[in-house]
Amino acid sequence: MKIVLAALLLGLTAVLAYSADDDLDDYIDEWVLVPDVNYNMHLISVQDSAFQEALANRADFKVDFVLFTKDNPKVGQEISSGDANALRNSNFNPKNPTPRGEYNIFVVDWEGGAKTINYIAASKNTKEAGKQLASFIDFLNVETGMSFNTLYLIGHSLGSHVVGYAGKYVTRGKVNTIFGLDPALPLFFFDKPEKRLAVGDALYVESIQTNGGMLGFDKPIGNAAFYPNWGDWWMFTY
Repeated sequence: MKIVLAALLLGLTAVLAYSADDDLDDYIDEWVLVPDVNYNMHLISVQDSAFQEALANRADFKVDFVLFTKDNPKVGQEISSGDANALRNSNFNPKNPTPRGEYNIFVVDWEGGAKTINYIAASKNTKEAGKQLASFIDFLNVETGMSFNTLYLIGHSLGSHVVGYAGKYVTRGKVNTIFGLDPALPLFFFDKPEKRLAVGDALYVESIQTNGGMLGFDKPIGNAAFYPNWGDWWMFTY
């Protein structure tokens, strides 16, 4: 029987930390709008944002994975990547499909990288969170034989790019499907698919866009795009 893993990204009102391997020279003289904690938009220089990041000490953070199944629908079981004993003692069943009937759902809690009022920091932390998610997916495959054929990843806002990075960095298979719910736009660029959710991160990538052109992408960035209410946030205000 095939298996589906649905991953939901939490802690998404987040936002920047400097990553030494980011090539910031590409962004010299570029200006972008980024939100503050009240979702007011501010125009900043991408180069200046990188300087702000470099001044701060970026703390390492750990991504937690919390399992919910039919046997524990309300209280999650935390499983760390590499902890085979915790996995064996959990309700995870690689024979169970998702989401109907018996299921395995992991909530991906990257609060350590996302819980900040600094949008720039959180946006840069999506890569590290995605790498840790990819490592956890490979761990599930090694320890249980979990199939990639029905593996689904779902992320909202910055979480869309976290699951995109996860799809890029898994090593033991190809993610079946990724759903990006309103993928975040500020500091992510249409012409740099290697640094955002993009076609090729899974066999099928779909974006559902509801804040196009402001906080979210307005152009399709996957194999398909769905635009509820024409995809524009302002349509709800009139």
